[in-house]
Order: sequence, then structure tokens, then C-alpha cells
Amino acid sequence: MAQALDILQASFSIVGVPGISWAESIRLYEVHVIAMPIAITEDRFQLLHFTHNGILRGLYYVQKKTRARIDYLQFLPLWASILSLSMAACVGVLILAEAGTGTISCRNSVQDKTMALTASVLLFSSPLTTERTAARFVLAAWYLACFSLAVYLQSLLIASVTSGLGWEADNTLERLYPKVISGHLIPCCLPGFIFDVIFNKAGRNDQQFSIVDAIAAASQRFEKHSGPLKTRDSLAGCMNKVAKGTHVYVGFGGMDCWHNKEHWYQQHNTVEGQETLLTIPTGFAMRKDYYLRRHIDLIGRRLVETGWNDRQENLEHWRCFGKENLRKELNLPVVRQLFGVISVGCSLSLVVFGVELLLGFTAAHWYHHRLCP
Repeated sequence: MAQALDILQASFSIVGVPGISWAESIRLYEVHVIAMPIAITEDRFQLLHFTHNGILRGLYYVQKKTRARIDYLQFLPLWASILSLSMAACVGVLILAEAGTGTISCRNSVQDKTMALTASVLLFSSPLTTERTAARFVLAAWYLACFSLAVYLQSLLIASVTSGLGWEADNTLERLYPKVISGHLIPCCLPGFIFDVIFNKAGRNDQQFSIVDAIAAASQRFEKHSGPLKTRDSLAGCMNKVAKGTHVYVGFGGMDCWHNKEHWYQQHNTVEGQETLLTIPTGFAMRKDYYLRRHIDLIGRRLVETGWNDRQENLEHWRCFGKENLRKELNLPVVRQLFGVISVGCSLSLVVFGVELLLGFTAAHWYHHRLCP
């Protein structure tokens, strides 16, 4: 707007106007033109003149929840521990049974079973030629379990590194509509903006034909019990409520970028909905008797024809969200859990190796004293 007035060689001064009292400022001749695109409603159109050089897309933001499959990974250390203890108990019983019958030495039995189990975890095969047929069948089940656990851990590790952060959200109208109707999600919008006006006028009938009517009816229903302060708040306040999973923020594309440069919806675990709630024509509002009205209309029409508005909107969207979309989110907690399981396995292998060395030295010392009393 400042560029348009400069082209017309009109002298002007920029005056800050509160968002709620801008119509009153125009009515009292305190300002002539609102330099920010404003959504057109029937009441506003009767009072003001609009240049019709823009479109606002009504969007919604909901809570972004962690995908449920990640929760199962928390039990991996427990599964690995139970499997390791059960396997150690079974192998110990087999070793004691063989040592009691005297069919094979205890040291060779421990050595063979340890090497075979280690090989199965490393996805190698290691047959036990010294075992009896009954023991081989029992150990074969444990080899299969170790092999399956190793393959499962490797697949989880690869999936967690190559894929991004898993999340799910009610970011479609099909999921959003029943939760708004049932009262599980409460609408939240900025006070004094277009959705504040829509929520006050829409949804009055018993039959809601659109999602906007349903959201407006839910907002009015909630205001009767808790007051309008629960459904009207600042951008930061609405996003904080959305992050808790109790509210759905309803606004326009780019509005959150204009009001706050810190990307609330990225920092507060919220995500933008996939569909557009509604589209509203917008433009620079001005008094109907403003003497430069026709000239500003011509300039605005020319800007639309050349596509300047679309390029400017895309540029603003890139400044706000383009860099965020390029960054890949890595699910570090899952990777840490998997590395923790692998570290526990390596530690257990070192313990088994130490026990094997201790048993070897003990057996050699006992055998030496038996031969040389």
C-alpha cells in the first residue's frame, strides 16, 4: 500500500491502529486506508471499500502426537533381558545334565554353546557336533530366537536412521469433525479477527452443513459454560492449548507468520491441517469517499494481473516455513534405545568371555594339581 501511494505521489503517514478498533478509526476519519489485507464480510462491505486483491485461506492447527509404534521400543531392553536369562537358564540345565552323566567335559560344553549362541546373534551358523540329539533340538529353538532378535534389532536400527520422526494427528476434516461435534476439541481463534466474527454469527441453526458451522456451534456451546476467554486468545495462548490436545486453532495461512516469527506451530508440537476450511476474498480497506480510491483500485488490479501478490505470498511463506520443511527430523530417542540394547548385548558378551576365561584357568589349575599332587 505504501508503494501504491508513492506511485500516486500522495503524501501519507503511517499510524498504528489496534486490531479491534480499526473500523472505528476509519469511521471517525482518523485513518483513510488500512494497509493490511482484511477479510470481507457483509457488514464491512457496507461500511468500507475493498480493493479485492487477495484471498485468505482458512486453516486449522491440531496437536501433533508421537506415533504409537515408538512406544513399543521402550520394552526392547525388557524383552532382550528376559530372552537372555531364559536362554542362560536352559543352557545351564543342559550343561549340568551333561556334566552329571559324564558324557562330555564341562569346559568343552560351555565353550561350544557360547560360540554357537554368539554366532547365532551375529547371524552366522555354528553347528554343535559334540551335542546329543535331544540337546540339539532344545538349542535349535534358542538359536532361532537369537537370530530373530538380531534381525529385529537391525531392522529397527535401519528404520530409525533412515526415516524421520513418526507422528500422527487429526489433521483431516474427516477426523476433526466428530471430535469438534462431541466436544473433545474446543475452537480457539484470535480476538477481533474474521473467525471471531464468523463464530459469533455462524452455527446458529440446529443443522450444521459445514465444518465451519460445527466449529462455530462448538465455540458458542463452550462459551455458555466457560466464557469467551477460553475460545479467544493470542497466537501463543492458542498454540499452547493446541499442544495440550484440548483445542484446535483456527486462523488463516500466513497469519501466524505475520504475528510471530518463532514458528509456534513447530515448537509446540502442532501441525497444520491438510484441507482448507474456507476461502475469503480480501483487500485493502478504505473509506468509500476517499479521493484516491479509484486509483488505488487500478494499481491493485494491475498487481493481481502481473502475479505480484502470488509471488509475495510465496516468498513470505518460504521465509516462515520453507527452511523448517527442508530439515529432516531424526528420531533420536529410538536410536538411543537401540544402541542401548546393542551395548547391553556387547557387555553380556564380554561377561561371558570373562567367565569362559575364568573357567578355563580354573579347570587348568585343577587338572594340573590332580596330575601333580
